[in-house]
Amino acid sequence: MAFGRKKQQQSSTEISREELTRTQVLNLQELESVAKYERQTSKRPAALFAFAGFFAITMGLLYPNIMTAVDNIGAASHTSYRVELNDIYDLNTTVPVATDKVTCTVAQPAQADGTDKTSTIELYFHEQKLQTYVKTMTATPTDGNAAGVTTTTNLYNNYAVYDAMDINGYTVATTAEGATTKVTITIDLQTLDKTQLTYDHVANSFTNVEYELNADQTAIQTALTAAGYTCTQE
Repeated sequence: MAFGRKKQQQSSTEISREELTRTQVLNLQELESVAKYERQTSKRPAALFAFAGFFAITMGLLYPNIMTAVDNIGAASHTSYRVELNDIYDLNTTVPVATDKVTCTVAQPAQADGTDKTSTIELYFHEQKLQTYVKTMTATPTDGNAAGVTTTTNLYNNYAVYDAMDINGYTVATTAEGATTKVTITIDLQTLDKTQLTYDHVANSFTNVEYELNADQTAIQTALTAAGYTCTQE
């Protein structure tokens, strides 16, 4: 019986040692796993901090270049805007704006063609230099003269031909109200292209362009007054 208890105690001791060994192995494995995990996790923050530091240093070095590029983009946009404005407006050229108007009128009643005519010239000046002018002729049959109606009708037909002609700075508008014919010619000397005028334009004293851009105001008024016109400045 003693031998049996001794053998039982020995077996118990061996089992305890085996369990202890197994426990120690398991604990060792757990410790190794934890250590491995800590080593892995400890590297990650270090790597992250290293990357963050590298990124910060890099951005610090590149910051002047980045800001220079941004400034260049802004300057380029501003320059482009100015170029576009220069394309639309010639900033180095000032187009004179007419500030003074002179109206000259002459009446011609009982003409040989059976009409009463009135001719008006509106002249627009800038610092006494001609920029634009408008000529108007109105023809009405003279009372008691049967030829007048035929004359005004012919005038309308003859001048209406010019209405459809496209000439830079030059327009003709012909209208009829009853037996009265009215012809208005607007001449913008700042934009006029005289090379587009036809022979018929030049041959007719009314459709011809008799003045040049920047013609002197005093000289024009003097000549018109001598021709019988009455001029008033507005």
